Amino acid sequence: MKYTVDQILAAMERHEYRVFTGEWNVNLLGVRTAEKKANTFNDYICVLFQHLGRWEIFAFPGTTDPGLFYRQNPLNERGTAVVAPGQHRRCWTFGKHRGRYEALVQRGPMSVYRDNNHDDVIDTTGPDGPLALDTGLHGINLHRASINGQSFEIGKWSAGCQVIRAPWDYDLYMAICRRAAVDWGPWFSYTLLDEAALAKP
Repeated sequence: MKYTVDQILAAMERHEYRVFTGEWNVNLLGVRTAEKKANTFNDYICVLFQHLGRWEIFAFPGTTDPGLFYRQNPLNERGTAVVAPGQHRRCWTFGKHRGRYEALVQRGPMSVYRDNNHDDVIDTTGPDGPLALDTGLHGINLHRASINGQSFEIGKWSAGCQVIRAPWDYDLYMAICRRAAVDWGPWFSYTLLDEAALAKP
């Protein structure tokens, strides 16, 4: 990822998002890039924290958008969930994704757009401006794609969830979260940034 810790922190401060400080107090972040090709892992799932007096960041390839299958076949009659940029406070804790393996599962409200035109483009605006936000419990988890190696298409891996592409990246991400929980508890906030917000001086 081409953006630095300083750029991320500056973007969070500009938007008045809380920056969690202190040893192992993690900031869980998504960066939605300007690359909009459908069904590709073209975003970043990041974890930013202080360790031994300095900032550390890990940025893993992933997706902040639903895959093409669920864009064309929404699970909700109002449309496919697209997580809205912003800070979603205390939205995740440890649990099982679909009852199968450890993940961060949604237990607090998150805001999403509902894309309901069944095409391959993520829509967050309509003819009259930004789409209305749907805030609540939508089953938006943080999980991985295949356990068997890197996935190259999102496919059915996301109906709106935030998904890390490679299982080894996911294992490291979850290990950091478990370590953070020892000192700060098992609840996590999530901040989704558009790449345009990071590119500003």
